[in-house]
Amino acid sequence: MLEKKSRLERAAALLPEPAQEARAEEKGGKNRKGRKHRTTDTTLPAAVEAVPVDGPELADQTTACVDRIRGIREQLERLQREEERLSPWGEFDPEDLRELARKGVYLRLYELTEREFRKLKAEARKSEGQGYRFVLSRNRERVRLAIVFLSQDQLLQLDGGSAGQAVALESWPLPERGIAEVRRLAQEARQELELQESRLRELGKRKEQLVRTLRQVDSDIEFARVSAGVTEAEELSYLTGYLPAKKTSLLREAAARHGWALLIEEPGAEDPVPTLIENPRWIAIIKPMFNLLGTVSGYREFDISFWFLLFFSLFFAILIGDAGYGLVLIGLTLFARLKMRKAPAGPFALLFVLSGATVIWGALSGTWFGVEALAANPVLSRLVLPQIASFGVENTDTIMLICFLIGAVHLSVAHLLSFVRRFPRLAAFADLGWLSVLWGLFFVVRYIVLQQPLHPLVPYLIVPGLAFVIVFAEQQGRFFKGLLVGLAKLPLKFLDSISAFSDIISYVRLFAVGLATIEVAKSFNAMAADMGFGIPGGLAAALVLFFGHTLNIVMGAMSVIVHGVRLNMLEFSGHLGMEWTGIPYEPFREREKQSLSASERSTE
Repeated sequence: MLEKKSRLERAAALLPEPAQEARAEEKGGKNRKGRKHRTTDTTLPAAVEAVPVDGPELADQTTACVDRIRGIREQLERLQREEERLSPWGEFDPEDLRELARKGVYLRLYELTEREFRKLKAEARKSEGQGYRFVLSRNRERVRLAIVFLSQDQLLQLDGGSAGQAVALESWPLPERGIAEVRRLAQEARQELELQESRLRELGKRKEQLVRTLRQVDSDIEFARVSAGVTEAEELSYLTGYLPAKKTSLLREAAARHGWALLIEEPGAEDPVPTLIENPRWIAIIKPMFNLLGTVSGYREFDISFWFLLFFSLFFAILIGDAGYGLVLIGLTLFARLKMRKAPAGPFALLFVLSGATVIWGALSGTWFGVEALAANPVLSRLVLPQIASFGVENTDTIMLICFLIGAVHLSVAHLLSFVRRFPRLAAFADLGWLSVLWGLFFVVRYIVLQQPLHPLVPYLIVPGLAFVIVFAEQQGRFFKGLLVGLAKLPLKFLDSISAFSDIISYVRLFAVGLATIEVAKSFNAMAADMGFGIPGGLAAALVLFFGHTLNIVMGAMSVIVHGVRLNMLEFSGHLGMEWTGIPYEPFREREKQSLSASERSTE
């Protein structure tokens, strides 16, 4: 069954998409006036039209067709190299040269350097009877020469080199076939390649059928796996699994209807429980990001979807930092949504939220495509906050302080969530200790990085906070044992506090990358302004602006993935104790009938 699945998966990956082929045929079926016409190709063999209807047979024929196409292409590459090797010698049939040799006329081909050729010419003037020479082709590096001998003695004399001969020649090996034969074989291979590609397109029209077969095989494999998990004890057979708590009533009804015995209990501490995350629609828009990252929170871990969405939107806005770019992203998202109406709405909703947040931050900072004149506009300037303004204000320290403040709040949320999750266990109070340490470290960061006065509360935040961490972090039921373990791990707790200090500082990346985005935009604007006036200068300036700002947007998007995601997945999740070891909840169910019914509905 697994081998069959592998065959089907390989064939499904090799087959072209039917929609793409239909567009290609439609484009190729238009004449120069734009009118469509149909043609019937009667040269294709009947096998092209005989497309199999069975999934495994379709997979086998697809694989065979693709392997044949690959073989033909390799053959064409070999023939092309052979043609390139023979072309400098001109068109001739090697069999004709062999026939001449049988009749006593010997023709040999030689490839010489220019220096060797000059020596050979000088040698020919001194001696007679060394054959008739014909230059076939010549360039700066090589001279290709044909020499005709009327006796075998002349041939042996030149090939072996007589005493005192300036050049001892070695003939170029005679090919098995001529260039005309090579070209004929290449033309036949190209025709065969065209036929096989046509066949592959015909097979591609049945791709949906192959995909349905693959779904059925997946269902059969899953059914076999579940059947193998059925435990038999004497005359009793039973099956275990996981079910969302809110669906237990449905299972009880089914058990009563079919006469099943049913036992529902809470999973054990060591059970590998899958995770099912269900959020309101306005929070669920962040799910595509988790799918992209391939991360699932564990069953006993927090669902951070809301907090991820909230802070990721803020990070996105600061990292991109330009309201003009935000408007561009909104326009692109709207265009993509109109073109892909049947696609899931979640990713588009997320992009709208992120782009809208960027517009808001850019408007508050007065950044519109990096143009200072737009920030000074009477209407737009009313939206600007001097504390984060991009032009006309020296506020670097203020923006950095805001980034550190965001970091402290972000990490504090993580410890508050951890406290709520673990309360009323004693270990939960360690999070309150870390909360106190974090804010003490925030003031330390402000003092070291921004050279602001050290807040008098720092020792009253850090020292008691570390004491709480030492006392409560290792509590697992026995207070004094946990206290002793905490004291033993005191050096590690100091290292953890240093790590927390660096985590707060790492949020300065929001300021650095956001500033870089603005400076790059300003640089491209300055380059465009230096292009001069007139039509040529205007076109050059437009190209600079287009490619420059496009590059800046792409670089900003990459920085969001690198930095915006990192702050959530590493710093925040690390302080929350997340390990992202979850298993997605994928219940056993019949899928093929559902997919077939959906296909039938779309056909209707």
